[in-house]
Amino acid sequence: MTHGTHGTNGTSTLESIDGRIDALAASLKSVVERLAAGATSVEQQASAVRRGATTRAGAMANQVTTAIETYPLAAIGIAFGAGFLLMRMIRK
Repeated sequence: MTHGTHGTNGTSTLESIDGRIDALAASLKSVVERLAAGATSVEQQASAVRRGATTRAGAMANQVTTAIETYPLAAIGIAFGAGFLLMRMIRK
């Protein structure tokens, strides 16, 4: 058979190719849908983690503020000590 002629064999080959393309397109659509659902799930989990971290950071900030107000001299001493140690580490 030459190029350009379409006999029964050529038609069935084209139909077979069309069927395979349709099956591949359906598979790809399914994969894309699963990826999109997974991305949404990851986004929701990341948002929950971010909210939790923000809440914990706020609680820690409140604890530090309370400790500084309760023990101001100790807070100054700790800040001085931390600054001194940091300076020593940077100089080396």
